[in-house]
Amino acid sequence: MRKKLHPTLGQSLGFHPEFVKAQSCATVEDLADLILQSSCTPPFTPVMRRHGRSVLDGGMVDNVPVGVLDASPGLVLVMVTRVYPRPQMFVVEHGANRDQRRVYVQPSLKVPISAWDYTSPSLMRPAYDLDRANGEQFLTRLPDLLGAAVHF
Repeated sequence: MRKKLHPTLGQSLGFHPEFVKAQSCATVEDLADLILQSSCTPPFTPVMRRHGRSVLDGGMVDNVPVGVLDASPGLVLVMVTRVYPRPQMFVVEHGANRDQRRVYVQPSLKVPISAWDYTSPSLMRPAYDLDRANGEQFLTRLPDLLGAAVHF
């Protein structure tokens, strides 16, 4: 499978994104169910349903779910957790007047631990160190990336 930020296979199979706020969960159990539903990837996990409908991991529908964003003007930081065949940092203009600038940032290297890896806690420190170095590099490069001064 090709590594795409916004794959289309899930939608072509009839799935569509559904965005649910964790705050809408009435109980801890509801929140746990929502998390499990959002990571449902049969045959690796059991088939799950939400309100009677089959669900899939959100990454099967869109790896980077920017569809939930409104088109308000300004800067939007989009941080991804995997390395895609794109520059480490890039800007996508969005909106009717292209007045929203989405700044995408991805890791400089493959993150040494995955979401499915519960057996290697020793890899948490290298992942943290990589992300911290990437964050420092991002802050240094952001003004050049945007072509303007940026104030924090």
